[in-house]
Amino acid sequence: MRSWPSFWQALRRSWTRRPWLAPALLLTLTCLHPLGARLNRNTISQPKGLYWRLPGEPRPGRLVLVRLPARVARLGAERGYLRHPELAKCVAALPGDTVEVTREGLRVNGRLLPGTAPLTRDSAGRPLSRYPRGPHDTLPGWVWLYSNHIPNSWDSRYFGPVPLETVLGPLRPLLTWPRFPKKPTGEPTCQWNPTSF
Repeated sequence: MRSWPSFWQALRRSWTRRPWLAPALLLTLTCLHPLGARLNRNTISQPKGLYWRLPGEPRPGRLVLVRLPARVARLGAERGYLRHPELAKCVAALPGDTVEVTREGLRVNGRLLPGTAPLTRDSAGRPLSRYPRGPHDTLPGWVWLYSNHIPNSWDSRYFGPVPLETVLGPLRPLLTWPRFPKKPTGEPTCQWNPTSF
């Protein structure tokens, strides 16, 4: 069986031999976009690749597609964190959950989410403003987001909860690099067990 790097190298070689392949793939993705296909190349907070938007409600630990609020998206674009306001994030907390912002990271209902320690500076060395420390009750109509993929993701640690209406739906990774971690059931995981709360 081919390893992922050799697969992508072979795909790149085939694109150079068949210049029509890339436009055909782009056209296919454009046609499938209204049905739920999404190509993540906007941010490194989740693995790059092809995702499928599913029907359903967000729940803690689930990967979702979110359209960031204009204020947050504008700041992210100004700082070079993202090129498009739609991106994939994991749900950290929903209405009724208590989120505590600490030096160690986000604690949801007392449980620390791994890899969520807020940083003081971004990768360009600029200071990062953090959401105020302390406990915060998640109010009706709001959701906290985070990334399990990289510790320096720009997420709710810095801009706080976002309106629940900005969540466009759950996502399922179809083809990602590096591979997306999965639960034994085959469902993508955000690497923590929300049922243990």
